[in-house]
Amino acid sequence: MGFSLKKKLSFRSKKSNSAYKEMEYDVEGNDIHTQEVTPTSSAFEGQNVFASNEYNEESEGEGVEVNDDDTIISQEVTLADLERLVNDLAHCKETFDEEPSRSLRMLFMLSENHESFEANRVQMVKDANGRLVPTLIKFLQRCLPNSSEQYLALLVLNNISIPLENKKTVALDHQGAYILARMLCLYPDCSLISIILVNLCFCESSLRMKLVGKDSPIQLVEAFTYALKVILLFDIQNVMF
Repeated sequence: MGFSLKKKLSFRSKKSNSAYKEMEYDVEGNDIHTQEVTPTSSAFEGQNVFASNEYNEESEGEGVEVNDDDTIISQEVTLADLERLVNDLAHCKETFDEEPSRSLRMLFMLSENHESFEANRVQMVKDANGRLVPTLIKFLQRCLPNSSEQYLALLVLNNISIPLENKKTVALDHQGAYILARMLCLYPDCSLISIILVNLCFCESSLRMKLVGKDSPIQLVEAFTYALKVILLFDIQNVMF
């Protein structure tokens, strides 16, 4: 169980400004203190945080650029490519280089909604010596905020977080919930981080208590509280000034 996230993702050819492709996909350091919040970043401008079971959002701006051969990629990428794709993310010098960007697109297509998507998502977490989840999390911590590579990495992480078999691996085994909770405090306008965290809570009760329990070191509730305060204070400041 999780959110149904219906989002239009624009793939534009570098050689053409036409031929947009709309895609739908399903989604199901440090203590956090919520007493004092001072919004200082202009990154929140024009952003909205949605908290409903049906999340709809249109991508804006230039979208995610892909090469002309992306239709070939979608047909050819298989689980056999996983280890190479993980290595591309793990060893890239810059997250915005072409090689990791291409690998992220291939990982997204591999985890995307098709006849074998559920099996693929489970197997992606197990294959390549289980390196995909920790590599994605480390990659995300290197990404520039609001960048296309951050966006695509979050989409992939979200997709592989959907199966019940993967939730503990993502949330606890690789400290995904702990790290994403702190990323949410840094980027409270990033709705995809919120959606991944909420969807991780659609799990068995014992795991959910470890995520949202009163004495949980993950401090997920505190992270959501902090992010909500920042967004609300920023909106109030916009109204006042």
